[in-house]
Amino acid sequence: MEDSRYNTLLIVEGEKCEYKYFSKFASLISKDRRIKVVPFCNDIYEIYKSIKELDGNTTTIDVLLYCLNLNDDQKEILIKNKFVYIYLVFDLELQNDRIENQKDSLSKIEEMLNLFNNETSEYGKLFINYPMMESYRHFKIDDVMTLENKTITSTNEVLINYKNIVGMEGDNKNIYSYTLNDFYNICKAHLMQAMLLTTNCFKIPSINDYYEHLLPINLHLAQQEIILKKKIMLVLNTSSFIYTEFYQGAFNKKN
Repeated sequence: MEDSRYNTLLIVEGEKCEYKYFSKFASLISKDRRIKVVPFCNDIYEIYKSIKELDGNTTTIDVLLYCLNLNDDQKEILIKNKFVYIYLVFDLELQNDRIENQKDSLSKIEEMLNLFNNETSEYGKLFINYPMMESYRHFKIDDVMTLENKTITSTNEVLINYKNIVGMEGDNKNIYSYTLNDFYNICKAHLMQAMLLTTNCFKIPSINDYYEHLLPINLHLAQQEIILKKKIMLVLNTSSFIYTEFYQGAFNKKN
C-alpha cells in the first residue's frame, strides 16, 4: 500500500485568516511533513460537544465526517488519507460572552486542552490563540522585541474590535509573500512571549523549556489567571508553535 498523500491534518477555525496562514506555511515546509489544511468554519466547542455526547467513543475525524460545515471534497480528503498527526487551531472566543461568563468559558477551554493534548491521538493537539488568530502579526515580524509584554484588555468591546486593532498596529506584509524565515520569526516571537507569561523571562526556550513550560494547558492556565484577575491577556499566538513541532532545531537557531 502506498503512503498517504498527506500525513498531517490541520483543522483550523476559519477559511480566511487561519486557512491562508497555514496553507502558505504548508507550501514552504519540507515534503516529509505533508500537510492538509481543512477549515472547520465554526468554533472548537462544536467538536468538543460532539465528542462528549458520545462519551469520548469517537475521533475528531469521525466528528468532522458527520459535520455539516465540511463539503464533500473536504470529507473525501479525511477518508482517503491516513493522518499520523492532527492539530487543531482555534480562537479563545471570549468576545461572544458577557464579562461575567468568561470564567465558565475559560474553564471549558481548560477541559478541551486536557482532551486535545496529543497530536498522535484520535483527538489531536489543540492550539488556542489569544485572543484570536490575527495575533500572529500583532508586532513587527522583523523585530521580535515589538511583541514583548504586549497585552490587550479582555472586555467584549475590545475583543470584538481586535481585528481592526491589529490592522492598525500589526505587521501588514502580504502573507502570500511570506518566506519560511517569516514563519520562524513569528514562531520565535510568540515562543518568547510564552516564556514571559510562564517564567517572567522574554527569551527563546530550550527544548526542555518547551515541554516543561509551554504546553498549551500551561499557557492557558497562566492566561486564565491574568484574565480573571486583571481583565487583560498577553497577545499570544500558540498555533505559530506548529513550526517548532516540525522543526525542533528552531530552538537552537541563532538568527
